[in-house]
Parts: sequence; C-alpha cells; structure tokens
Amino acid sequence: MNLYISASNRKHNSYNLLNKLRNENDIFLSLADLDIKYCIGCNTCQKNAGN
Repeated sequence: MNLYISASNRKHNSYNLLNKLRNENDIFLSLADLDIKYCIGCNTCQKNAGN
C-alpha cells in the first residue's frame, strides 16, 4: 500500500499523474478535493496560540 498526496489546489498534471500511478489498494489524497479556505488575516490563530 502506498500513499500519494497531491498538494496542488488544481486538478492538472500532478493530480492526473498520481491518479494514474495508484493501485486500488493505495491511498490518494488531494488538496483539490478539500474545502480549504485561504487566510484572510483575521489574526484569530495568533490570539488562540496562547491557550
């Protein structure tokens, strides 16, 4: 079993290549499939870092 990770937020070259390389027992994770929001600079992470 192998783990393939596509860290690009687009489904293009690396996504297609890794998807073709994997077998049915392999795990394929893609950031393009996740709903990740970009930082908006609200500094909430800084405020919560001390907790």
